[in-house]
Amino acid sequence: MEADHILYGWIFFTLVTLLLIAIGMTFADSPRLIAGSPAQPPAFGSRLQTAATMAGGLLLAMLRPGIPDGIDRASAAPLPSALLARPTAPGFANPPRQRIGGPWVPELAAKSTETYRDGDAAVTEFVALYRLPAVAAR
Repeated sequence: MEADHILYGWIFFTLVTLLLIAIGMTFADSPRLIAGSPAQPPAFGSRLQTAATMAGGLLLAMLRPGIPDGIDRASAAPLPSALLARPTAPGFANPPRQRIGGPWVPELAAKSTETYRDGDAAVTEFVALYRLPAVAAR
């Protein structure tokens, strides 16, 4: 059953891709227009531009091992209390908190669960701030 899903999914994907190519070909320039335009050689940058680009790429490659540490520190920063403040809405009361969900709980930087009731109507708000995953240095 899973193999059928994969097989027919690829067939459908292929047909849709071919359909989109066929539609796109109707918007393509005709060969006469392409042949009539003069060919221009590709423009290359100066040696200085090439060297600057290569130096920038090398610098980024050297900084790469420290990037995950910076991301991890940024995601562990203290959060503004305004993000988790209880909002107020006219007509709704905020009863005591109840546990939502099963035994598994994700690791969160911070979370807030509030339930507001107005008669029979109830609104549950769940706000979660997830930490960015720690990336192992290569």
